[in-house]
Amino acid sequence: MNRFYCATVIAVFVTVYIGTDLLLAGVSGPTTSGFSAWLGVRLRRLGRRLKHAVDLGVAAMLARRERHVTLYALHVAGRHAVGGRLR
Repeated sequence: MNRFYCATVIAVFVTVYIGTDLLLAGVSGPTTSGFSAWLGVRLRRLGRRLKHAVDLGVAAMLARRERHVTLYALHVAGRHAVGGRLR
């Protein structure tokens, strides 16, 4: 066997080994119990809430900037209007 096939076979075995470990860890569920599990759940929830709050803040900032740009464009267009028509 040349080097490429040997490396491919080794990569397949390593991938299957890691995948099996991950699958078994996912099936067995969390290994922590009690306070540690409760704390982990609370920290994940807090992280999701913080991310949501930041997302809302960014969305509000973008909406405010879009509103200001629109109002400025209308103001500039109104200044250039003569008798209801744009110059």
